[in-house]
Amino acid sequence: MTEKWYFIIIIFCIKLLFTGCLKKQREGNDDYLKIEVNTDKTRASSIKDWFSSIELTKLETNENSLLNICNKILFHENKYYVLDKNQSIIFVYDRYGNYLLSSNNKKGNGPGEYFCIVDFDMDEQTNMIDILDVSAYKIRKYDENFNFVSELTLPAELYPITTFKILSPDLYVFYSPPLENRDEALQIYSVSKSKIQNKLCPHLFKTVQSRSQAYSFYTFNQQVFFTFPYPNNEIFRIDVEKSYNKIQKVVEYYLEKYRFDYIKSTNIQADDFIENSNQYAFLTHKYENYKYYFAFIYFKEALHIVKYDKTTKAQDIISWKFSDGGMLLPPILVDDECFYVVISQNHLNETISRELLDSKSKEILENISEDDNPVIARYYLK
Repeated sequence: MTEKWYFIIIIFCIKLLFTGCLKKQREGNDDYLKIEVNTDKTRASSIKDWFSSIELTKLETNENSLLNICNKILFHENKYYVLDKNQSIIFVYDRYGNYLLSSNNKKGNGPGEYFCIVDFDMDEQTNMIDILDVSAYKIRKYDENFNFVSELTLPAELYPITTFKILSPDLYVFYSPPLENRDEALQIYSVSKSKIQNKLCPHLFKTVQSRSQAYSFYTFNQQVFFTFPYPNNEIFRIDVEKSYNKIQKVVEYYLEKYRFDYIKSTNIQADDFIENSNQYAFLTHKYENYKYYFAFIYFKEALHIVKYDKTTKAQDIISWKFSDGGMLLPPILVDDECFYVVISQNHLNETISRELLDSKSKEILENISEDDNPVIARYYLK
């Protein structure tokens, strides 16, 4: 299987999830980190340069836990919460992949039930699970066992909605692709006031159909950050502590002579990112933990991975294909310990470097079946 084919899997399979548009945020803010990246300096590397070990977690496969696709994963209190949007079900597994329960018994049209799940989030203080049921214009709230607790009716002007994040007990932020007569991308909604507080991030692009980032919001150091779910070079912080009338750009990746000018390109189609990759480098995924910023860049039909040290300002750029076997796909989640990568059973052998596996993980790799659920690979950072 070619490297180009792997990238097509990454970009185009997730076109099924949702579409939207891209823009350059202008808030008059010059106080941000500019990371200059030269993809000509990408080096071949050993997987042991970055990672100490790889642990495979096989998600239990039974009649109650069959997954079609892992669209989103949250890891909370040693449990994996996995959203399968095709089935509109959240599956819950323990740290070792044992199936615990799912939201399937809450699907329906009755009281306390949902019709479909576009996105979900967790309140880490209360362990409540918020499900975005767009067909009913509601967020439905459940406890950790999917017992119904309450619901929030959303105003129609928020729509269409593709993803959301809990900012505080009173505030939610929703990401919406633009309409013909509306450019706002982020809308902040107050529960207590039952209204949209602010509309942020006017778009400059009306059409972008290629999605790369697994989801646009992430929480780090008790703050919420946003990056558009399409190839782009920026990360923003949503400022709700001081005020919630703007967002702040905090990081911009600068790709030197291979930089694509998003400002001048007012209409970007999905194929543009593939067809222009020999001339331009496209940032497809961005992450951070306490020590590093990470970015995946698609250039010349290959992925390049950037690791930027927040303390020393040093950076390393490596190829996604390791010299000692295996390759690193963009993770669905990053924390201070690990990259969490979801790998289908059919791609494990081509992807995983056996050298860093313990005996249990090697056994999983050797005995995986094509009918099994995907595997979560935890790449432990050095």
